[in-house]
Amino acid sequence: MRKIVTLAVALLLAATGMAQTNSNAKFNLVVGSFSGDYADQQRVNVISELCKSHRANVIEQGVYNALPQNVRSKMQVFAVITGKSTLTTEQKESTRTDKNGNKKTVITYNSKMATTLTFTDPASGKTICEPVFESTSYDEDRSKSINNAIAVGSTKGKQMFLVQQLLTLEEFLQDKYPLHGKIINVEEAKKNKAEVVTVNLGSRDAIYRGQTFEIVGEKKNYGKLRVREINDDSLSTLSVEKSGKDIMKAIANGEELQIVSYVQVISLNGLVRVEQEAPRLTVTSIDEVKKRNVAFGGITGGAPDNFVSTVKSKLKDNRRVNGYELGAKDCPALETLDGLVYGYYTGMENTSRLVKAEEELLVLKDYTEYTCRLGWYLFIVDPKTGNIVSASNEGCTAISDESAEAATNKAIRNAADITSATYSTYPLIGTILTIEDGDTKKAKSVSIDLGSDFPVREGLRFDVYTQDAAAGWEKVGRIEVANIVDGTHSSCTVKKGGEAIRKAVEENLPIRITTFILKELLEL
Repeated sequence: MRKIVTLAVALLLAATGMAQTNSNAKFNLVVGSFSGDYADQQRVNVISELCKSHRANVIEQGVYNALPQNVRSKMQVFAVITGKSTLTTEQKESTRTDKNGNKKTVITYNSKMATTLTFTDPASGKTICEPVFESTSYDEDRSKSINNAIAVGSTKGKQMFLVQQLLTLEEFLQDKYPLHGKIINVEEAKKNKAEVVTVNLGSRDAIYRGQTFEIVGEKKNYGKLRVREINDDSLSTLSVEKSGKDIMKAIANGEELQIVSYVQVISLNGLVRVEQEAPRLTVTSIDEVKKRNVAFGGITGGAPDNFVSTVKSKLKDNRRVNGYELGAKDCPALETLDGLVYGYYTGMENTSRLVKAEEELLVLKDYTEYTCRLGWYLFIVDPKTGNIVSASNEGCTAISDESAEAATNKAIRNAADITSATYSTYPLIGTILTIEDGDTKKAKSVSIDLGSDFPVREGLRFDVYTQDAAAGWEKVGRIEVANIVDGTHSSCTVKKGGEAIRKAVEENLPIRITTFILKELLEL
């Protein structure tokens, strides 16, 4: 059986063209209704891709409608996305010859899904743009051919054999709404060749590690840059990948070098990018560390009662936040809350299969394996500003050899636990106090100023940053909470950067730690 999956993108811009924006901040998108073939699946694919997007925030239409009116009025929605999809499947016959010279007639199914996404300005009702995404695949199994073709600007369907360079929905947004900034300093140079620079874009902008930029000068375009570290809200460190000498000459001549982000084509073999949420290191008050007041607003999409009640329970037990139910007597006033939690439920699927157990030392019997897949999206909104501060896919798959009910209960418990999402949305910020071990070369264990009085737990990881007068905050290591000593102290194991951490402590350099949330994105 052979399977080839392609995803091609044709951009059909409206006559007015896509409106440009001077802001580098993320813009809010609402995903509305879809029609046509497999409309529900395509709509979920779009929400999923936008949840991973660096350039935009996303919220589902039902969740948006469920927000309190005064919160909706604060949210500046750039566009409402609707979609229409059409699937066509063709049957083709071909002849193959096996190694023995025997000929065989093989039937393959070629499926093509074309989806038009309409971006509409909610204020004027005018169409901003209408990109068309096409996904095609073929397989000897008709259902597999169709399932692989159901993708909208995503990596789904690109996991096997890639046959051409592709553009995802995220890359489409990056391409049409590039970030603009400028080089403010050359940090490292070798043989009159710039190697590392700092730019005036930071965590307040839609910038991310690994992002690529072109340098635009007054007379010509210069080299290319890649984001290495996000230092603070307005500074980032970028590596020079091309034309380091030209950059030095231009700066020496007094030329101001602007930078513009661009979409780098994915390589044939794929790209695995591991990112960390942009650190928020400029504010270090106690308000950044204390528990946040967050209220549960509801889950749209027909979520079962036991799942909704589990989410409420997990929120109340969450160490990072004080969890409430919106409208309850004990819930603080809306204008004083730090966040509103809403969800969009996409469904549950239960399957089972007979597992043939192999015999080893003991005689093992065959057993039935039960699988439950639960899908939902989590949205956290700041009621004070109307900003979407978090959008993530919290769905999961659970397996049990006991019963379908056991698998379902496990899936509900796992999917309802939003601990990682809360620590990512509201990162803890602290500092290293002392080095606890006697190693003279590198730190192996340290003490931090966060303990049981704060939402710290054993196993929680922190990235360690030191401050440079010119380059801002620079990441130098990583630590993990090993033991909570008292209300304001915890002992941590150094996982990375022991030498740099020891140097920073001994030289009394400014140090900050911020919760580490791993975010893995696989692009093939």
